[in-house]
Amino acid sequence: MPILAIPFTPGGGVRVQVQITLGRPEVLRRRQAGLAIPQPLSIVALLDTGAERTCVDPSVVTRLRLPPSQPGFILAPGATGGSPVFGGSSLTFSYEAGLVILHPIIKPPSNLIVHELEVDELPLLAFGIEAVIGRDVIASCVLVYDGPSASATLAY
Repeated sequence: MPILAIPFTPGGGVRVQVQITLGRPEVLRRRQAGLAIPQPLSIVALLDTGAERTCVDPSVVTRLRLPPSQPGFILAPGATGGSPVFGGSSLTFSYEAGLVILHPIIKPPSNLIVHELEVDELPLLAFGIEAVIGRDVIASCVLVYDGPSASATLAY
């Protein structure tokens, strides 16, 4: 089981280097159609146990041309409030993607790879991140948050 030790600063949260990719079905579709497959985007993501799902900034969706999955509603602290009719939720879109959490020391076979993941679009650049990794991914890991030592451990 690979273990990733992550130092953090108070108020900055636990941030990891990740790559966002096209999801496996889209890669296969593009290969069969002879279309170009964009390189993965290396970005900074925040591990967030309070987030139900993984979210990416709209710029990530645009740069990778992620295929849309379905529209839906999202209620996100820090995001502009939506209509009271929808309980303050805002309309957002989901996209099919892939995710790789990069292990900085151990060789690539020790990266955490999620080949198929539905991600929500959420403006995140103002927070200094381009993605939030939610419980949809963290649920398959062991995450230990040690506040006094300002470090976290992610095992997968």
